[in-house]
Amino acid sequence: MKRMCAFLTAAMLGGCGGELILTAPDAVGLPGEPAVTVVRVQRREIWRYAPPAEGAAVTARIGPDMLRSGRTDSSGYAAVALPAPRQPGRNEVKISHQDLWGDEATAVAFLYVMDPDRPVLAVDMDSLPTGKAGGEAVGALACLAEEAQILYVSQEKAGDPHGAHAKLDAAGLPDGPVIPWIKSSRWKDALPWRKDSMPSLAALRGRLPRMSWAVAAEDDEAEEFLRSGLSVLAVGSFAVRAVPAEGARVVHVKSWSEVKLPPPEPSP
Repeated sequence: MKRMCAFLTAAMLGGCGGELILTAPDAVGLPGEPAVTVVRVQRREIWRYAPPAEGAAVTARIGPDMLRSGRTDSSGYAAVALPAPRQPGRNEVKISHQDLWGDEATAVAFLYVMDPDRPVLAVDMDSLPTGKAGGEAVGALACLAEEAQILYVSQEKAGDPHGAHAKLDAAGLPDGPVIPWIKSSRWKDALPWRKDSMPSLAALRGRLPRMSWAVAAEDDEAEEFLRSGLSVLAVGSFAVRAVPAEGARVVHVKSWSEVKLPPPEPSP
């Protein structure tokens, strides 16, 4: 009997060996343009030991007619480009893989189609506060969502998109794609002290010309936004030492209740 193991998180804590693990963070695109869904295939052998599956064929589908396929590289990653639907919104992408032994894995990822006529605001999801400050953050982001489309960046939750969106819903935060800060490396190199910056944030900014601002409440994340070319609304009194990319700047606010999207700068 074929084993069916569908997972949307790479943190495996128990169960039978030999299971297939499929991970797929949120994808982002513009209407009608190619949007890349990145899928990783691993096979868990013993507990957390889950080496990547090289050469694994994966398929990604939106609706009944839009189907594309790809094959994983030596790190277990496959980039599958799908033409984004022409209407902005969140779309389900059904992902599947079957190996030579008939073992199957399926998952559902999300493809967010952004409105090209509205600004996009990046938010560091991991520095969102709780308690009273959390309520202020919810209110601030609700107001910001009326002006801009919210895109979350997270190292903690991006590998578990369904869990990330459940957390956003539970907190009353606006919906939006959740993308990772750092690309997972090969399983044998996934050491705590290895933190290579993920180049896709700057690449995503290049694909979303109306993404120019970000919000962060911690210094490391604020500096990473700056290096990727985004101006930063820095919540708190922490120092930002990174040299901003050309055109980027920092605006400090004392609390989340003061977070507002600055007016666009006049054209030269």
